Amino acid sequence: MPLPTWGNLEKSQEDKEKIEEAIQRLINEHNNDPNAHLGEGQSLYNHKVSEIIDHVVASIIADKIRDGEIDLKKLTAKQNILWTVFESLDGWNASSGIDVSIFGLAMQTGNVANTEKYLYAEPYGDGDAMDPSKSPFFQTSIRLSDNSNQTIYIISGSLNFDEDDHAFGFKIENGTLYAIVIKEVSGSRTEYKTEISGVTLTNWNVYRAFYDYANNKIYFYVNGVLKHTEENHLLSESRPELFNYYIENLVAENRVMYIKYLLWSKKL
Repeated sequence: MPLPTWGNLEKSQEDKEKIEEAIQRLINEHNNDPNAHLGEGQSLYNHKVSEIIDHVVASIIADKIRDGEIDLKKLTAKQNILWTVFESLDGWNASSGIDVSIFGLAMQTGNVANTEKYLYAEPYGDGDAMDPSKSPFFQTSIRLSDNSNQTIYIISGSLNFDEDDHAFGFKIENGTLYAIVIKEVSGSRTEYKTEISGVTLTNWNVYRAFYDYANNKIYFYVNGVLKHTEENHLLSESRPELFNYYIENLVAENRVMYIKYLLWSKKL
């Protein structure tokens, strides 16, 4: 006579529930119990009372915090942050030929060759705004009217075209885009450039750079894609200039740089 399958046996003469059915029922009850494992010493209790996070990266805000639920008392100011759409140029040093509109501006050289236009900010009360040790960051959206015969700088730091220049960001020369670091080397102004390809300069593009002081790197992004990581030519000096936009035409034709906004920050 074959032996019966243990799991198919009834629990007792009085309780006709099969053993396997009872096991599965208890498992289901456990899985549906919102308080399972919350007792002291159990796994979820340890998550609850310690700093262990059992959510995937970047999920907590989206999953657990509704819009408008964070009070200001929960926020701590750790950075200086600027976000402007150039609704005003108050506080900026600006050349002529800059037209401000809603959500942005246009820097125009006009039709005289080698005409320079600039826009830069230098806060009086902040000391050295571009301080590498404070991990400065910027993001700005730009479109060019033409693809050649111009020189453009989009940088955080100084742009005096002398040995005191210290800055990082982007440069455009005759249709070629570069990640750039500018610094003094042996008493001379030196530009360290790395070409960035695959960017249509006459389209709107988002230029972003982040100085990671803790890890001694500068990251350069275009349209959210990391294009270059600078590890060799880093900055050791601060400069008061927060940000610089600059355009020069190299022929007797108008060149225009359209700018939508600037987002800039550094640690306090």
